[in-house]
Amino acid sequence: MNQKYVMALVDDDAFCIRADGMNVASFIKEYGKLEDIAIMTMHRYPLLNTRGGFVDRCFDQEYLAKQLLPCLIPIQQEQIPPAEIDYLKSWDLLPENAAPVPDWDCDKGHGIWNLDIPKPDHEWSAAEEWPEEENMEDEGIEP
Repeated sequence: MNQKYVMALVDDDAFCIRADGMNVASFIKEYGKLEDIAIMTMHRYPLLNTRGGFVDRCFDQEYLAKQLLPCLIPIQQEQIPPAEIDYLKSWDLLPENAAPVPDWDCDKGHGIWNLDIPKPDHEWSAAEEWPEEENMEDEGIEP
């Protein structure tokens, strides 16, 4: 997977978390018992969703098999503890090109039509398309 950070939606809260397998697995363990989770790119391309703390659908099967499940299964079986979750604390800390267009096919064969997925017309960068920190609460975004 080519994403450095992803957006995780839990109930009405949005979190920006590092996209590596251990971090996402730890997030699922922490929040999955409370609510279902939807994880997507910053462009809102779907990556995965959970139900009851378990992965329901994942659109990047290679990420699921090679990065997420090798971390998530031992955490869920309590063989290893979850890691401390790496949240993005400030939008200024988001690295350049942290959210390129996904390298997985997130629309074909999953009942999602191309028109349902917003397609960015350029590569996203930290300086564009984000509300100022003082306006984040108004936008429903956790700083």
